[in-house]
Amino acid sequence: MNRKLTITLVFLSVAFISGAVYFLYLFEQKNGEVLGSKNFAPLELYAKSLKELDSSDLPDYNKVAADLKEALKLVPPDTDLEGEIKIQLAQVLFQNQPSQAINIFKEVWLNKYYSTNARGHALWLLANHLLANYNENILKQFFTDQNFANLLKNNNFYIGIANIYALTADVRSDVRANYAAAELYTEELLSDNNLSGDEKLSFADIIHSNLKKGDRLLGDSSSFSDLGPYFGSVEEQREGEAYGWRAKALANSYLLNPDLVTKEDVSANFEKAIMVLKGPKSLITKAAEIETRFAYAHWLYEAYGDSHASQIRTILDPLYESKNKLAFGQLKRFFSIEASFSHSNHYHRRGIVILTKIDPRLKTTALETGWTEDSLNMPLTQLNTYPL
Repeated sequence: MNRKLTITLVFLSVAFISGAVYFLYLFEQKNGEVLGSKNFAPLELYAKSLKELDSSDLPDYNKVAADLKEALKLVPPDTDLEGEIKIQLAQVLFQNQPSQAINIFKEVWLNKYYSTNARGHALWLLANHLLANYNENILKQFFTDQNFANLLKNNNFYIGIANIYALTADVRSDVRANYAAAELYTEELLSDNNLSGDEKLSFADIIHSNLKKGDRLLGDSSSFSDLGPYFGSVEEQREGEAYGWRAKALANSYLLNPDLVTKEDVSANFEKAIMVLKGPKSLITKAAEIETRFAYAHWLYEAYGDSHASQIRTILDPLYESKNKLAFGQLKRFFSIEASFSHSNHYHRRGIVILTKIDPRLKTTALETGWTEDSLNMPLTQLNTYPL
């Protein structure tokens, strides 16, 4: 089944981590007793690779991968440091060697010597990459693995990825994973008109459960810092990701049933996510902000129609700022993959058609990424209208 790609922080092929020097300090404090006082070579190589990823618009991925592989030769086995270096290597390799990258992610997840934080981090990023680099052939191969086959339901790869997020939330308390699972299930309800009544009820239960768990964690400030100082990203970024996923889940819930959530609550969550993501200036936060703005703009039209066209264009303005050029590239790739899908009623296809009618800049982007005038001029009545 052709499924969609959500730009998740979805939204980068490599998770760029700032603060390589700080990272080095943290690992010295945490792992000095494991490494010994004279052997910080793997830390130095890892910090060097992070600096290259974080400081360059066009990193030398081959050089970064070589540095990370060299670091793995020097690091003590079955330590979290080894696991974190493997995770970073997997992200770099996903650029051109996705099968190898997936195998490395799986290695970390299946290694019981690593902490649940490290293993959960591998699952979180694995789900992000499978979604952002959606490829049915790769997904078919992935879900034949007996360790993940039970996550695939009715050969629906999209739900399979959602279940990886849910598993991540079960492994460690990660509010982002709860909201991501809820959001992907709501999008499936919006996109698939062939679900049975029992399937819809089952999905609704999963959505409610994950939103409830996420809301409980969101109220605890430690839910972001407890993910560890070196696993993933800065706390502000994690908070922005969480609010972004929550906003999208609530927005979709509103479209499914306006009695479930208020428009004001949806808007407040989108605004909160954008405000937080505008703080940190790493590439991944820029991409997350762009994705959140696109989702917000789409929802505003669905909720209010043409009366909010001016506000929608204002929300989309930062997509075209020069400083966001590389991050915007992720959205363009999303457009390109959507253009190749054969079905025409998917929620995100509808969003692209809607927003290209409102913002000529997006129409230009769509035409540059494989869309045709005919596909962009498709009447909205022929696209999904979200029947329950």
